[in-house]
Amino acid sequence: MLTRAAPADLDDALPPYAFALSHVDDAVASARAAQPSWDALGLDARAASSPGSRDALAQHENALALAISREMGKVIREARAEVKAMIAKVDITLTEGLALVRDTTLDARFSWRWRPHGCLAVLGPFNFPLHLPHGHIVPALLMGNTVVFKPSEITPGCAAVYARVVESVGFPSGVFNMVQGDGIVGAALGGHQGVDGVLFTGSYGVGEKLRRVNVSTPGRILALELGGKNAAVVLDDAPFEKAVEDVVVSAFSTSGQRCTCASRLVVTRGIADRFIEAVAARGGAGRGAPARPGGLLRAAGVAEGAGELRGAAAARRGGGRRAVIAPAEATVAWEGRAHRGATRCRG
Repeated sequence: MLTRAAPADLDDALPPYAFALSHVDDAVASARAAQPSWDALGLDARAASSPGSRDALAQHENALALAISREMGKVIREARAEVKAMIAKVDITLTEGLALVRDTTLDARFSWRWRPHGCLAVLGPFNFPLHLPHGHIVPALLMGNTVVFKPSEITPGCAAVYARVVESVGFPSGVFNMVQGDGIVGAALGGHQGVDGVLFTGSYGVGEKLRRVNVSTPGRILALELGGKNAAVVLDDAPFEKAVEDVVVSAFSTSGQRCTCASRLVVTRGIADRFIEAVAARGGAGRGAPARPGGLLRAAGVAEGAGELRGAAAARRGGGRRAVIAPAEATVAWEGRAHRGATRCRG
């Protein structure tokens, strides 16, 4: 049984979700049985039905955003942006994406054809509980694959709402399947012999386990989008106020729980003291953070955050600062070009 509390209010008990390991076998069998007839419809027929997914998402935009905000804990503005990105993903897939996967004939001798992998397992993260798995599911279905979606055990409620929205589109039975559960269920799905691909977004540790499990099945696609330790690099002649704002927004969006958040700051000596003080002041002025640790979804995240705060406080008491300070004349290579004095932050 999956039990949780709302991160922003730990007294708000969320609905529990039951699960069973046997659901994995059932879902994979359902997906495999449905895949040949789904593929046989053809790309054009599947593309013609895809706008229904966009319309269904738009119709239930508010319910999806509220579910994300309550269960994941991100502010409602960010939750609405996540749903809008999901809607846009359908349009992007049907335009730019579809243009990349059309069968092509070069001449009388050479051509290439696209075919589906088969049954794909999609394992989603907690921080973007719908947008990121949705980004796998939409193109997978369009190309004639069937899907078994396993959401994070931390955000099963969001996924339940999403599954009902997908169901309302009217896909044939077995084309889209979802299983709830903990890490044991995820491991069973990620290593299931009946899946032809595993698409995972999450931690490096789990991604490495999936790699090891699937290394002996070279015909199976393995797509891993794993967490990082991103650095914001700020040089002497960067636009000061903009750089401060970019670093703070990148570091603290979604309470710092995005894989794209800047968790390290590399700054040149010429502006280091002034810049670090400005980031600390701007970051401390943020509003909307819960007064209790519920703002972070994982117990490990709470402990890590508390450790960072204690370290920062100790550094301040000792007059020191925790930062990497680069030489003033540093040059940063970015996409094959040299940039000096530019802020480069992801997030």
